[in-house]
Amino acid sequence: MRFASIFLLLLCLGCVNNKVLNLNPDVEAISIDRVYFTAEPDLYPNKIKVGDLKLAYPHQSWPEIEADIRAKAKAHHGNLVHFHKFVQEGQYLEGSLYQVSEEVLKPQSPAPRLILFRDELGGIPSKNYDFWIEIQGQERELKDQEVLYLYLDSAHDSIPFSVKGEKGYLPIHAGDNYFWISHQFKGTQAGQSIFLQYGGLQMKPIEDEDQAIAWLGSFKNSPSE
Repeated sequence: MRFASIFLLLLCLGCVNNKVLNLNPDVEAISIDRVYFTAEPDLYPNKIKVGDLKLAYPHQSWPEIEADIRAKAKAHHGNLVHFHKFVQEGQYLEGSLYQVSEEVLKPQSPAPRLILFRDELGGIPSKNYDFWIEIQGQERELKDQEVLYLYLDSAHDSIPFSVKGEKGYLPIHAGDNYFWISHQFKGTQAGQSIFLQYGGLQMKPIEDEDQAIAWLGSFKNSPSE
């Protein structure tokens, strides 16, 4: 079912050398303390483009991928990364590296926010799968490559939801809470994954915020709040 995405990944791997491309010779050489990921590069109008990213990490975990991206960014004096292509949970990426003033890179608010996003990873048979979720008293539809933002009451540590009559609770904490929704074909529960027991639907918490932000930046659909 995931043949299309696997084929795309293999196709991409054949033309990647894992270097920062098209480097801007006018970028100031500065020391970088932290590298940030963004899904919304337009929030930083004064950013300076450092170069383009075209990276492949076959069979590597996200912590390994993230560490290499940060190292490349720092080596080229960039501190803001945006990906417009994110394949197979980060094993192939395309995007841009920027240099931004540290003053505009603000820490996130501690107020809890629920972020649901759907990505079928190129699995053609599941792309047209209907997904409606009832949450906070409203039923909302989420299509492939879409994201839904919901602000939550900070007094709760979980929030109830319902999908086609199946009910459950999503654990939440201060800050942003990311859940990847997909029509996966796996028979068992893995780690912190939350499963509804019909059609292989999976709601998986993404604990690494940078991975979630990098992933959301590749979506073509505008966020809804």
